[in-house]
Amino acid sequence: MVFPHDVPVLSDGTVSLRAHHRGDLDGIVEQCTDPLSIEWTTVPVPYTLAHAAEWVDQRIPKAWSDGSDLCFAIETEGRFAGSTSLRPEGDAVAEVAYGLAAWARGRGVMRRAGRLLLDWGFEQRGCAVVIWRANVGNWASRRVAWSLGFSFDGTVRELLLQRGRRYDGWVGSLRRDDPREPTSRWLTTPVLETERLRLRPWQEGDVDRIVEACSDPVARRWQPNLPAPYTESSAQAFMLRTAEQAAAGSGIGCCISDTETNQVLGSASVFDIGRRDPSGAEIGYWSHPDARGAGVVTAAVGRLAEHCFGDPAAGGLGLRRLFLTTAAGNAASCRVAARVGFSRVGTERRAYRLADGYDDTAVYDLLGTDLSHPSR
Repeated sequence: MVFPHDVPVLSDGTVSLRAHHRGDLDGIVEQCTDPLSIEWTTVPVPYTLAHAAEWVDQRIPKAWSDGSDLCFAIETEGRFAGSTSLRPEGDAVAEVAYGLAAWARGRGVMRRAGRLLLDWGFEQRGCAVVIWRANVGNWASRRVAWSLGFSFDGTVRELLLQRGRRYDGWVGSLRRDDPREPTSRWLTTPVLETERLRLRPWQEGDVDRIVEACSDPVARRWQPNLPAPYTESSAQAFMLRTAEQAAAGSGIGCCISDTETNQVLGSASVFDIGRRDPSGAEIGYWSHPDARGAGVVTAAVGRLAEHCFGDPAAGGLGLRRLFLTTAAGNAASCRVAARVGFSRVGTERRAYRLADGYDDTAVYDLLGTDLSHPSR
């Protein structure tokens, strides 16, 4: 294809895809020197006007000519807003790539641009499958892919090369006949408060307290699957898994923190939403050693249960039933369950693995009408 003459203009009336031109150079430099662009893409650092000119004058035309990278400029409100590409890989498979200027983010621009590009790729370029790849942790890119209907197909170790270093990569896919809309919920970790504590999303500054809690001998006795030793990397992996559950719509994990100091007191999470029961989920919790015996976890679990049973129209999850399992000998955990209002509904004999053997598993469940402990 001859650039720019054979590059189509695609538009939905708000966002347009078109050929790049020299009038985009300043906008390209602005985008490619933005910290998030530097963090998540392979743009040269430092990025200069000469890089932008070479890309527009040489690399983009050549890629259109040989069909290796069908790259469009994104325009909205009469301004250059970013770029998006379809990169054929053969056998009717192509990769999608995109990046947006800081000023245009958070406004649905990339979702609109993605739909235009995907419709063109499937209908005009004969694509059967489009692949999405991104560095692990690039949540903005993943959310765009999710909004466009991409499946999440997993994590590939050291998939992506960026400035001489390999990074783990997320991978997703979209087929020609798949809907261009989310196929699952993306849950938002709520901020929930009681008189004494706050449930909130995990933060990078929580790592040290997570390490302390998960290195504690009592915690390790009842949770033998914890990594040993438990390191900062272990804590970061825990927070990543929690965020991935929310993105997949399967759970939310909350940090229990002090309302005044924001210090980590423990964890309360709900997971496997809909796996065993379309309107049910499992709940789990742990406390930091210096928060034990003060009713912190009981209050937090009660508050989280209220959120789980709450009306979705008001921000709740709309669940009907929660259940939990714990070692029958873990008296503190069993007390939390009972005080919140859970009923013990069964025992699985010698089914709970401990650090030094096996214990019975105590099984509890809770309906919204059973909730007895006022979160405070």
